[in-house]
Amino acid sequence: MPSVHRLVRVDGDVFRYQLDTFSNGAVRFTPDYEVRFDLSDVGAIKWEPHGAHDFRSWGCFHTQEGAVPQEVVLTIDTKAEAMVSIDPIMLSLVEPFANESSERVTDGFLANIKAYVEQRSQA
Repeated sequence: MPSVHRLVRVDGDVFRYQLDTFSNGAVRFTPDYEVRFDLSDVGAIKWEPHGAHDFRSWGCFHTQEGAVPQEVVLTIDTKAEAMVSIDPIMLSLVEPFANESSERVTDGFLANIKAYVEQRSQA
């Protein structure tokens, strides 16, 4: 996955992520956190924070049938929070960077899913 430096199963449905370091010159941050996955509905795979960490992530991968046969529509909903000590005056510089970084991760993630699906359909 893009930006994921390390991903380890902690126990059962709990995974520990360590992401690549993000830096914009004002802030340097390496997210290291745990999530619990809920796989009870294969059409809506969800995750939520597990434990206390300086980064937390919630989300859902939701799939549904598309408008044409064999089409599947994937929707990804995410929310993330980072606890970073910064001077309040720097917030206006950091916030756009954080949003852009999150968008790049999601775009890369979607590109990897698309490549995997296309590769499987050609096999």
